[in-house]
Amino acid sequence: MYKKILLAVDDSDAAELALAQAVTVAKAMSAEVKALFVVTQALGSTLTPAEAATAAIGKRILEHARSKMEANGLHYSTELLEEAGSAAGQIADTITSEANDWDADLIVMGTHGRRGIKRMVLGSVSEGVLTQSRIPVLVVRSDFED
Repeated sequence: MYKKILLAVDDSDAAELALAQAVTVAKAMSAEVKALFVVTQALGSTLTPAEAATAAIGKRILEHARSKMEANGLHYSTELLEEAGSAAGQIADTITSEANDWDADLIVMGTHGRRGIKRMVLGSVSEGVLTQSRIPVLVVRSDFED
C-alpha cells in the first residue's frame, strides 16, 4: 500500500500523463502526493535568465498539478527545488534524495521514450531514478520518439 507518492514533473506530455497516474493511485490508496519540479543552475551562481524562465515554467506546472490534486480531493504538497548542476544524473539524484528525505514509498514520473543519439545527448532522468531508487518507481511513457 502506498501512503506517500513523490511525483516528479517537468514540461513534457509524459509528466502530464504521470500526474494523471499519480492522482489515480493516490485516490485508490488514500495516499498523499508531493509534486516536485527540479530547476538546475550553474555551480555557485544565481539563476541565469534561462534558468529563471525554467523556474517560472516549473511554478506554472506545479500550480497545474496542485489544481488537479485539489480537484480530486487529495492531500498534497508541491515543491520547486533549485539544484546546482545540469546533468540528468544530478536531477535523478535530487529526485531520489527528495523521495528518501520525505519517506516516499512510490515515485511517479514520465519518460519520453527517446533512444539512440537523442537519449545519449539528452540523458535519461527516469533511467537514473530507476537505477538509484530503493523504492518502487512508476514510469509513465509518452509516445515513443525515434
